[in-house]
Amino acid sequence: MEWSSWKKIAIKNKFYGENLPAHDGPAIYQLGIRNPNGGAVATKYLGRADNLRNRISSYARDGSHLEEDAIKPILNKGYTLYYRYYKVKTPEQVRVLERNHLLKKDYDWNIQNNLR
Repeated sequence: MEWSSWKKIAIKNKFYGENLPAHDGPAIYQLGIRNPNGGAVATKYLGRADNLRNRISSYARDGSHLEEDAIKPILNKGYTLYYRYYKVKTPEQVRVLERNHLLKKDYDWNIQNNLR
C-alpha cells in the first residue's frame, strides 16, 4: 500500500484549494499537522471518503466535524494542516481499510472511532 505525498490544505485562515486531490472517488485519508517551526508532518486522523475531493475540501473550508475541536485551534497556533490518501476502487474497500488501520493505531483526532 502506498500513500500519496502529503499536501498542504490550510494554515490559519488560508485555504489551499489548488492542493485539493484530483481524485473524486473512494479513498482512505490521513490528516496531519506540521509545527510552525518545521519538522515532519504528525499524523492526527484517519478517515474514509466516498468522494475524496469533497471530503478534503470540507476540512479547511466549511467546517467538518473536527473543525471546532481540533483543526481550528491548531491552525490558530500557526500549525499547517496536511492530508494524504490511498485510492481504492469501491466504498466497501474503504470501510475495510479504515477499520484495519484503526485496529492497528489510535489517532489523536479519532476519539470516537479508535477501535483498540
